[in-house]
Amino acid sequence: IGPMLRISPNEVSVNDPEASSIIYGQIFKFEKSKYFYRAFEDQAPNLFTIRDRQQHAKDKSLISHAFSRANIIQHEGSIYDKGHYLMDRFTQSAKDGQIIPLFPAFRCMTLDTISEFAFGRSAGALQLGDYKSAIFEAIDKATHSVPFVSVVSLPSKRKKMLI
Repeated sequence: IGPMLRISPNEVSVNDPEASSIIYGQIFKFEKSKYFYRAFEDQAPNLFTIRDRQQHAKDKSLISHAFSRANIIQHEGSIYDKGHYLMDRFTQSAKDGQIIPLFPAFRCMTLDTISEFAFGRSAGALQLGDYKSAIFEAIDKATHSVPFVSVVSLPSKRKKMLI
C-alpha cells in the first residue's frame, strides 16, 4: 500500500503531507469533496462549505478586509489586555485558595475577544465572577438539543456503536 489508495470508484485516500497541501491549498484548483464538506453545512452553504471556487472567492472578498493583517494587528493590544486581566484573576484566585476553572475562563476570554472584534464591544464575560456567561449557557443548551448521531465501527469488538 502506497501513499494513495482507491477506496471506492470515485474516491481516493491520500496519505502524504506534501500532497495534502497541493490538494487543499489555495494555489491549486481541485474541487472540495461534497461528501466531506456537506457534513459541516447546516441548511445552506457557508464560507467554509462552498465548493465552487469562484463563489467562495466572491463571498470571501466581502469579509476579507476584516481579517487582513493590519486589522488583526489593531486588536493585539486588546487581546494582550484581556490575557493580562485573566492572569491577574488567576493570581488572585490562587492566593485565595480557590479552584480556577480553566475551560470556562478561557472560553470567556475567547468570547470577549471575538465579540469585541466582530461587534466593536466586548461581551464582558471575563468580569463574571464564576465565568458562567448566559451566552454560553444558551449555546450549550442549543447544541445539546440538536441530535448528532454517528455510527462508529469498533474493530476490536467488531460491533457498531451509536455516539
